[in-house]
Amino acid sequence: MTQALNRDVLIGAIRRSYMLISGLLGVLAVFAMPPFSQLWVLVIVFSLLALLLSVLHGQRAAFYCGWWFGFGYFLFGIHWIAFAFLVEADRFAWLIPFLIPGLCAFYAVYYGLACFVIFNLKRHFGLFGMRYVLLFSILWTFSEMARGYWFSGFPWNVMGVATSDTPALAQSASFWGVWGVGFVLVFIASSLCAWCVDLRLRWQQGLLVVGVATIIGGSLWWWGAERVTPTDNHPSVRLHLVQGDIPQKVKWLPELREQILNRHLQLSLDSSTLSADLGTTKVVDKGGKGRRIVIWPETAINYLIDEDKLHLRLASPLKEGEILIGGGLRREFSAESQQSQTWNSLFAINQAGRVAAFYDKVHLVPFGEYIPSWRYFPLGQVLKGFSNLSAGDERTSIALSPFPAFSPLICYEIIFAGEVSVPKKSAAPRPEWLLNITNDAWFGDSLGPWQHLGAARLRAIEEGIPLVRAANTGISAVVDAYGVIQSMLGSNQRGIIRQPLPKALPKRTFYARYHNITLLLLLTLLLVITLTPWTLKIEKPLKEGRSGKG
Repeated sequence: MTQALNRDVLIGAIRRSYMLISGLLGVLAVFAMPPFSQLWVLVIVFSLLALLLSVLHGQRAAFYCGWWFGFGYFLFGIHWIAFAFLVEADRFAWLIPFLIPGLCAFYAVYYGLACFVIFNLKRHFGLFGMRYVLLFSILWTFSEMARGYWFSGFPWNVMGVATSDTPALAQSASFWGVWGVGFVLVFIASSLCAWCVDLRLRWQQGLLVVGVATIIGGSLWWWGAERVTPTDNHPSVRLHLVQGDIPQKVKWLPELREQILNRHLQLSLDSSTLSADLGTTKVVDKGGKGRRIVIWPETAINYLIDEDKLHLRLASPLKEGEILIGGGLRREFSAESQQSQTWNSLFAINQAGRVAAFYDKVHLVPFGEYIPSWRYFPLGQVLKGFSNLSAGDERTSIALSPFPAFSPLICYEIIFAGEVSVPKKSAAPRPEWLLNITNDAWFGDSLGPWQHLGAARLRAIEEGIPLVRAANTGISAVVDAYGVIQSMLGSNQRGIIRQPLPKALPKRTFYARYHNITLLLLLTLLLVITLTPWTLKIEKPLKEGRSGKG
């Protein structure tokens, strides 16, 4: 009697403070992401969240339980977006109290809807134990996939990214992508709630759920550790990554344009010594032979690419057969519309000073690079001045003989699983490496650049091809086809990386061939099995046996 009374008092206290608890769990979940990468916190977060959801009374409370979790998760996890508005604080700082909480509130709806549906299905079908944990994990994964693709998509800090600093556990992304890795993580982490989610459940059954989760996690870890092996390098290709470390506040100042360009040119020289006026410069040199590919970050070319004699200046550090790849703005004037268009572009310039190839960014950042339907958006006229770039036509790969073909990706294009390479039926050659140029200087020395790198590492595993990443203020890195970092320059460091180009895996990964189809079929099948009435008969004798002891 006393035990039941104490339990009722505890549940009552939880129900009264569930919003606060959910929000705090969301904040705690961020510590599983880079740069913290504390995976163990997910066990606390999802076991308590699944348990909390199971003791709530109504479906409205269930929605707010998920929504407050999401709000806390995003408010702490992506608060650094506000730093971009401080670059021109006199114009945009006033937007921070409106846009940042509004963004977090919007994306929190996905988790709110997931918990709403979980609550109603659990109550309708009387789920507990393994079936409840499966339902929770499946619908949580569906909600993250929806966030990743709907309304332009924002797959930032999806749960699978938490494994980026644990390559052995992340290797299953080669089969079912970051979404499948996230599904397994949530299933394992929430399995502990099976011990106490319902009084009808025997502790032996709870132990079974935890045991199954442990076996799955251990098996994937062992398989991943066996899969990660040293990769070979291209014997005749040398990478030369330049990290100029230009603060965003001075990057576009007219009086510093020449100085900034000269810094990048000097850092691009194939020399063992660097000019003394470059100051403290970190050099990560892992050798290599052959022709160089010099790589500059996003918008490192701070002039319009077609300005007089710029091509020849950009080619000045190059020797015969070498190329320079860098980011800059490309502008064209349309005689028909009497308007000019500007693209965020990547250029490949050869030793003769000619543009051998270029790529226009396809997936632009909403409200950062363009304003969605800005004519009808209430703040459109204010935000229009922030940026209004044009999008490129399609994803492609660039092949410049004798160098291996690569997939160009600018900034956050790298975070979209299944969209970083040309389709299998495309006429463009299969890329042998991913090139991600970015400018994370907008976000300072925050969590953002580390989270960005973490997401990028999952793309290398999914596609089975190495990743080369050049960032203005960091984090520049060379990552092999297993997601393992070979070389890296941290945040706010001026420096260069010299090393051979790692080779891709000989065959496309399962995920590169089929993308999300396999996982969607698997999750749908598991959901049908979980909700099929005949599975209730398996647990019915157990419930009767439990009640017979009273």
